[in-house]
Amino acid sequence: MRFLHKTKNTNRAILFFSSSVFIFALAFLMVPANSSNHDASAKPNDKTIFDITTMQEMTKEVCENTTTPTPEAREIVNSFSTDTNLVPTTTLIDIRDDKSYRISKLADGNCWMTQNLDLGDNSTEDNPLVLTPEDSNVTENFTMPAAQTEEGIPWNIFEEKRFFDPSQNSNYSSIAREYGNFYNWYTATAGTGLATMSTGEEATESICPKGWQLPGYAGSKSYIDLLYTAYGFHSMNVTDAAAIQESPFLFPLSGNYLYAQGRLFNRNRYGYFWSSGAESAEGARAMGFYSSSISTNSNHSKLEGFAVRCVSNLAISEPELPDDPEPEPEPDPEPEPDPAEPEKETIVPEYAANNPQTGDQKVLPLIVMAISAMVIIVSLTALKFTHR
Repeated sequence: MRFLHKTKNTNRAILFFSSSVFIFALAFLMVPANSSNHDASAKPNDKTIFDITTMQEMTKEVCENTTTPTPEAREIVNSFSTDTNLVPTTTLIDIRDDKSYRISKLADGNCWMTQNLDLGDNSTEDNPLVLTPEDSNVTENFTMPAAQTEEGIPWNIFEEKRFFDPSQNSNYSSIAREYGNFYNWYTATAGTGLATMSTGEEATESICPKGWQLPGYAGSKSYIDLLYTAYGFHSMNVTDAAAIQESPFLFPLSGNYLYAQGRLFNRNRYGYFWSSGAESAEGARAMGFYSSSISTNSNHSKLEGFAVRCVSNLAISEPELPDDPEPEPEPDPEPEPDPAEPEKETIVPEYAANNPQTGDQKVLPLIVMAISAMVIIVSLTALKFTHR
């Protein structure tokens, strides 16, 4: 009797376990194959500016996924937020020289450098800095000139690479990081800003990092669109001229390198920032401002040494099509069903239609259910035997 009692308990335990496994496997088949906490409708690339560390990682999606602030927003936020009253701001590293730059998503929908470009300090005649398509806004390698650190050198050739680096000059070293370097237009445009270019033409490349570009003459990535359209600033307005020196823009009155005399000029009085737009054979457009005025497209000599700021390059290049593309062959038509044989309707259970499982996902639970069912039958038979 004791043996039969133990056997009965064992069979009951086996029956309980196998029944549990059977129910679990059945429940697994009922669960949607794609059920998870991940939103299947989310963008494949959901990174924001807070998920990247270098300037060169900037993409159209990264900037788009970052919250666009309202024009009234001035308070900075250094982590992801959906609050449009805050300006998303972070610091990214330029892999070309490991310098870091403050960038912000602004109300025009673009990501902007809110610090002047300071590229080229390490460029020398013996070891020049070479910009490549992998790290810069260029389609082929562009060799930077040696950094000029002393004043008294006039710039008088339009298509000659020149820039002034104040960081290695004792007169300006204290303000050099804020002001950045001063580039003539030919250098700022990475050699694509030619003397032959005139009104309406745009330089196609720049010394900005990959994923960034010089602001255009007009359009969605220009100083006109940023300051006049998005923020509603006015050209002759003292308040507005002061506002662009504050957060989130932080444009400094950095002055310019006066090409004819070869010296830094207008510090703390004017600020000048190149665009990619040409105005004439000798002139190009720049954003300039002083204490009581903003000019988003003033005309200046291409020889001048101005500061550079970059805006995220959101343009997507479309593949060029041949002049007369050959038509693609039409696919073979599907064979029409035989009217004599009505199409059989495949009846799919409602839960399976809404929650399709793949073949691999179905096999294992079915095997487990079959084994569990066999164990249940054996256990029930054994229990009947022990009752006799």
